[in-house]
Amino acid sequence: MEKKLVSLNELAVKLNVNKSTLHFYHRSGLITPMETCGKMFIFDEQATVKRLKEINKYKESGLTLKEIKNKIK
Repeated sequence: MEKKLVSLNELAVKLNVNKSTLHFYHRSGLITPMETCGKMFIFDEQATVKRLKEINKYKESGLTLKEIKNKIK
């Protein structure tokens, strides 16, 4: 199956998430782009959506982002 690549902005719109949240997750190492184009980050849509669902599941269970990062690495 071919990977669908999306920008961070497209991901934010599609998932109704603030771009700043996704930028924070990227800077924190919770999500990783497949490539960059200048200042634009390009993500594998399916893998990143899966990762964001995992992050949200852990957040809802009360874990801090630091704890989540340790769990998902």
